[in-house]
Amino acid sequence: MSFTGVCAATRRASEDAHLVFADQCLAAVLLPAEGGWFLQAGFGPCDHEAIVFDTLSSAADWVRECFAAAASALSAEALNTEGPPARI
Repeated sequence: MSFTGVCAATRRASEDAHLVFADQCLAAVLLPAEGGWFLQAGFGPCDHEAIVFDTLSSAADWVRECFAAAASALSAEALNTEGPPARI
């Protein structure tokens, strides 16, 4: 999990923002909001809208949870599609 500080163009000018990467993949774009950080865009498992996080740390925890849930769902799906065990 990593954050990269960037400058985001906004309607008012520009402001600090953070790109959030999980396993070197862009997971989210966070913009400052009153009282925290606003999820401007989420990608893949983080594709959600209108979430405000108190801290960048809480945003990181949420991204980790999203990726863990997606991995768990993929594992469960793989188990369900493998079919019955072969008979010998």
